[in-house]
Amino acid sequence: MRRLPAAAAEARGIVDLAGSSSGVLPLIGFDASRSRIESASLEEFRVIHFATHAIADSQDPALAMLALSRFDAAGNPIDGTLRSYDIGEWRLNADLVVLSGCETALGRELDGEGPMGLSHAFLRSGARSVVASLWKVPDSSTAVLMREFYRQLLVNKLDAPSALLLAQQTIRHQ
Repeated sequence: MRRLPAAAAEARGIVDLAGSSSGVLPLIGFDASRSRIESASLEEFRVIHFATHAIADSQDPALAMLALSRFDAAGNPIDGTLRSYDIGEWRLNADLVVLSGCETALGRELDGEGPMGLSHAFLRSGARSVVASLWKVPDSSTAVLMREFYRQLLVNKLDAPSALLLAQQTIRHQ
């Protein structure tokens, strides 16, 4: 998978908008690892944001995955995957999970349920809502959209659906 240079800028922009409170844990670059995420007390966070590649699995939804850092800071290889079945084991208390990556909402279609994949795994683990994408999204324009989304959400105090709609409209007009 190719690098996503705008993902780090996206994360830093969100941190700037959120402020440096204790409720923010930016995991960027080598810190965006499976072990760091699993050791974080994610149940304490109200908003969880992933800016990374995702892979849906249309046959087995449990194998859908988020791509994380595949190397530690010393250059040693590490497990860089976070699968749906891992996420399903978590106990979250998040109002919102944002999956800022290509096709993060895709998965195996089940009648009456919709796509079963990463979005469903986060909902099953306790998240009350998930923002995800059904299509490929360009890295740089996604970072701009996400910064505007969080500006509407955190600064203007809009609810997530309204913040996303206004961010999309703002970007479309630019």
